[in-house]
Amino acid sequence: MVETTLSHSFYAFEALLQEPELYGSYVFGKIERDWGSMLYRGATSFWETIKGADDFAKAGSLCHGWSAIPVYFYQTYLLGVKPLEPGFRRFSLTPLGSVLDKASGTIPTPHGAIEVSWHKEQGAVSCQVTHPDGLVCQRDSINWES
Repeated sequence: MVETTLSHSFYAFEALLQEPELYGSYVFGKIERDWGSMLYRGATSFWETIKGADDFAKAGSLCHGWSAIPVYFYQTYLLGVKPLEPGFRRFSLTPLGSVLDKASGTIPTPHGAIEVSWHKEQGAVSCQVTHPDGLVCQRDSINWES
């Protein structure tokens, strides 16, 4: 596969995750390696490139929004929350269970927080989701706990 910059990894990851069972571990492993290396080097924000300030003749950005894509992929794929209407008024809940055995997190929306916690147990996925009144959660067909 052709390597991409951090910001363009979005497009590669989105394409690979069209087959999440095949490529989910690769995508989230790459996020852990590339973005994790920033954390291990003391970063408190996402850098423009893996080299940080050392890139571009010592002019690399140490706070670069284009590199914040792990937030999107964790929310959308690991937690499984995808907006189906503006402002998450209707959202789907389909966690990617092939990468982790459990995940939890909070997604801010204009209407308040969506909180999700899920875990796998004996082949089934148990999930707790809370969200503000007025939002509608569309769950997929896997085994759910209300």
